[in-house]
Amino acid sequence: MKRKKTLLLGAAVLLIAAASLVSVKLFVSASDTNKLDVSLINYENSTITFSSKQKDSVLYISSNGKSAWEEVPGTFSGGTLDLDISWISTAKSYKLYFKGDVSSSVNMVTLPKQSTSLKVKYLPASDKPFSVTGAGNRIVQYRKDGTDEWSLYSDALSNEDISYLKGNGATLYFRLMPVIGTGVNAAGERPGKEVAVKITAKKDAPSVNVNGSGFYMALTSKMSYRVCSIDAKGNVLSDNIPWVKVSASKNYMLKDIAPACMLSGTANVTSENVAIQFKTNATSSAQESRVTTLIIPAQRIAPTLEESGASLSYTSSTTCELTVKGAGGKYPYEYAIIDSDDYNAGIFDYEDITWTKIENNKAVSFNNKKAPSGSHIYIRKAAEGNYGDENYAIASKELEITDHAGLSYPGQISAGSVTNISGYAGSINTGDYGISKEFTLYSYTKTTVTGLTFKDVYGNEVGSVAVTSSASKNKSGSGNKAYIITTKITSTEGLDNNTAALGNKLYGTITLANGEKIESTDTTGITLTLYKASKVSNPLAKDKSLYGKYFEHYKTSFDRVYLSNEKDDDAFFKFLIEFGSDDVNAGKVSSISYDGYVLSLKEYKAGSSFDSAEESAYEANPADAMIAYEDYVNDEGDNARRAYVTIHANRFEGSDAITKIGEKVPFIIKLGSGETLYNKVYMNLVKTAIIEDAPMAWTMTEGELTESATKTNYDDKGNKTGTDTSVVNDIVFTLKKMNSTYNVAVSDVTWNGKSILYSAQVAGDEIVIVLSNAKLNTLSSGTGGSQTANVVIVFSNGYKIDAGCKLTILKKAVKD
Repeated sequence: MKRKKTLLLGAAVLLIAAASLVSVKLFVSASDTNKLDVSLINYENSTITFSSKQKDSVLYISSNGKSAWEEVPGTFSGGTLDLDISWISTAKSYKLYFKGDVSSSVNMVTLPKQSTSLKVKYLPASDKPFSVTGAGNRIVQYRKDGTDEWSLYSDALSNEDISYLKGNGATLYFRLMPVIGTGVNAAGERPGKEVAVKITAKKDAPSVNVNGSGFYMALTSKMSYRVCSIDAKGNVLSDNIPWVKVSASKNYMLKDIAPACMLSGTANVTSENVAIQFKTNATSSAQESRVTTLIIPAQRIAPTLEESGASLSYTSSTTCELTVKGAGGKYPYEYAIIDSDDYNAGIFDYEDITWTKIENNKAVSFNNKKAPSGSHIYIRKAAEGNYGDENYAIASKELEITDHAGLSYPGQISAGSVTNISGYAGSINTGDYGISKEFTLYSYTKTTVTGLTFKDVYGNEVGSVAVTSSASKNKSGSGNKAYIITTKITSTEGLDNNTAALGNKLYGTITLANGEKIESTDTTGITLTLYKASKVSNPLAKDKSLYGKYFEHYKTSFDRVYLSNEKDDDAFFKFLIEFGSDDVNAGKVSSISYDGYVLSLKEYKAGSSFDSAEESAYEANPADAMIAYEDYVNDEGDNARRAYVTIHANRFEGSDAITKIGEKVPFIIKLGSGETLYNKVYMNLVKTAIIEDAPMAWTMTEGELTESATKTNYDDKGNKTGTDTSVVNDIVFTLKKMNSTYNVAVSDVTWNGKSILYSAQVAGDEIVIVLSNAKLNTLSSGTGGSQTANVVIVFSNGYKIDAGCKLTILKKAVKD
């Protein structure tokens, strides 16, 4: 007992109020009056209350009741004294002997050991949160960690009752409730050993994604869900709505879980926003999760044909294309292909259907492998955004583009009747004076011609031509005439110089954009006959002696000094035309024109001397163009025909029809065969000179110019030695000569027929003109008060500049 002394003395005797405990005082019989007794054992406060009938003032206690007695501090008050028993071990039963200083007879009470039989297990997945065993007939208490208050446990306690503990988790302590002792023979029970039970916190709410294209959600068997209503303010109402456990981990269709958000059947009926809540179920060791709420937006109605601008057209016997004009607008669109078996069986499984985005309003192409005959094409507005986005939407109801029979590819295109095209090599082109040849096909499908190659009569490939092609709806056709394909041959460059192609009938192979080909025959398709083209040439240097004194005048590009009458300035030039045909009528020049002016033609017979024959013919009957024809055998031994042409530019260069001066302009030569030679022969009418900084214009008053200036001269001493008078001229301007080597002078400068030139200096390609003030002072304003006229510059070669420089003479003021 000595080992407890310090604790006993230190603890003293604590008088603790036992609120909620009923104090029971025991009265001993007359025969026991010489003994102290126990009136109350309060295990909650760890005290024993001793009572005395005698006038005891001291309490003695012992662990053996014999030799070792200890005096308890304190004295009896009102016949009772409290002893702290917290120092007594709870691991085993303890016998406590006691007596008083008056009541000297020894009495004894046995304090029971603490019970450890209580077992408590948390069951988060059960309706009842705890499994409690080992309590026997004793009452079980529990408290929350951090509090001192114990509550009575009942089997009626549910998981819902402790829901407030589940959010963040908590620890609960359980024990057997203590039983108050009322005497030495009724010592009661100590509180059972506390059992700690951990209630885990709820996990985060599960993440659930809605597949807005397949209309399903991937759920697991660990989850539960409930479909809630939404009030007018958008609040989710979930009270009293039971949870539904997910039976298996798989994709669950919206039409099965939340059918109200989907449009059903073939008609666009009604749909509404639906709220679905999800949680992860509790397990034997884990709390249920928090709740996540998804608002599934109501499915939009199917787009109409007018709204989507959708159309389906066949592009060949094995291809078609879908166009959705609305795909480039407000909504993204997508399409799906349903095979005929599923369609006929009424199977439309959103989870398995593949939808493909339509990125823009350009046509989407299919072939009969991707979309076999009988397939059905659907479009819809695609799902938009991600869940939580303001514009989030699941895909709309679908619209079928095909009819009940599905896709039905048409037959292959045929050409129909034959189109025979002919022309001269080089003449079929899109340039000036070129021609394009056109042919048409009728088609079931909208397609174009992408290539046109030609074969000879034996089937040998000869070459190809360039084409442009377009297709349009045939407003008066249907079936195999639904579309008109219009194609133009824009160039035969690939055949023009191919001798195998010239003069022979060729048969076209028409290649279509859809991959199909049409082989032409004499009765269908297109044939082409290209005739050898005529060409313009000049004699070769080796043949110089054959062309006499005019050999140097043969050229296909001629620079003519415009309106010059100088003998050294060439007034004419020559060239040869080698006709593609030796036919006399085809090998004729029917007309020659230049910048809108049609030249007069004079044909002459050359005889034995071209030079003298032409000179005589021109002298007798001059014309703008002199022409002689010659039939001969060419180097290949074939009959050939050519023309000798002389152009006398000085005869027609001043025509009002000619407006293009100072630029290279082609002659247009039309032949009797219908062939036109263009961009073969050129002439440039070169101006002798031009006024720099033109146009110019100025005004002066009659006689206002100073004509001379006098200067007084002085010697070194300042003495006047005489005067010098000089001519004054104010108007100077510069001309640019066509080239520095050309020899020409300024003959005169006139205004209204009167000379006003003082001087003109030529240096290289620059001409400086000075006008005479004295001559300008003689000019008159006429009778109208002012007169305006062009300043005319006349050159030694006869060329005149009569525009670009104007002078106005004002009438001189007269004093009243």
